[in-house]
Amino acid sequence: MSPLKLSIIIVSYHSGDDLRRILPKFSDELRGWSHEVIVVDNAPTDGAAEMIRRELPYVRLVEPGRNLMYGKGNNAGLEVARGEWLFILNPDVDWQPGALRRFLDRGVARKSVGVVGPRITAADGRIQRTAHHRFPSAWTVFVDYCLPVQQFFLRWPRHPYLDSRADHRRDHTVAHLTGVCLLLPRATFLQTGGFDPRFTLYLEETEWQKRMADLGLECYYLAADSLVHYGSSQKTFAQASRHYLWGLRRYADRHWSGDKRFLRLRVSIWLATVISDVILLGFWPLSWFLGRAGRRLRHYARAYARLTFNLLRYPQQPPTPS
Repeated sequence: MSPLKLSIIIVSYHSGDDLRRILPKFSDELRGWSHEVIVVDNAPTDGAAEMIRRELPYVRLVEPGRNLMYGKGNNAGLEVARGEWLFILNPDVDWQPGALRRFLDRGVARKSVGVVGPRITAADGRIQRTAHHRFPSAWTVFVDYCLPVQQFFLRWPRHPYLDSRADHRRDHTVAHLTGVCLLLPRATFLQTGGFDPRFTLYLEETEWQKRMADLGLECYYLAADSLVHYGSSQKTFAQASRHYLWGLRRYADRHWSGDKRFLRLRVSIWLATVISDVILLGFWPLSWFLGRAGRRLRHYARAYARLTFNLLRYPQQPPTPS
């Protein structure tokens, strides 16, 4: 069997409508490229697999029979992929005709790259800041969890770990990218072994790219052509979830030095959370008179209450799928 140019791996979890929308677009977009589309069905009861078998029989289905979540789900697709290049893609994306092909053409031209990603925008056209110039540390964790510090740096030109919006408009080397859309040569997968299966839902792509960086592999951001991403974890403050907390612990265990790395992690999160809780509690009565800003404050107050509860029972093992 002749080798394929590209394998597209999509992990589906209750994503039937998204799959019906994007899967037929690949044939026209990748005309002239030998490629395959692999869908890993993480929600075997939602009917997506039956829809694919009925309407899109050329799509390769991987059916583990349970929710493997993001990292292990992508590993299941990567392990059966035959392409020279591997393309990990969220199902909740879209693109203008030709944009995906232009990104892939430019991506595969960077033959020595470890992984490459495109510019990602929200549905309203705003750039999603997916490029990072620094890997997680105790300081970046504190910034991420301390609400006033987080909001300050989101408005400051130089963020402690996120590339600026201006940087997101130019091609450049980065530390790591979020996992909405990642293109990598097969050699990268063979060198790194894919995602760490001990992660569940967050930070597994960050940890994977840290291993790439440790091997000297380049992570590159291409700004010219963009994809639209309809989902955003920022709407629900994913950092409050047990899956995110576990991802931080697993990352620290693997990549932070010192015997007290988990203590440093917990101190950073707890200090940031206590500061945020005090401020949110103080503004709670006033929030009922602030309209939209007040609703946002109450949203964060509920999220930090959930975070505080989850910190009191910080996960010692990988959380199970919800």
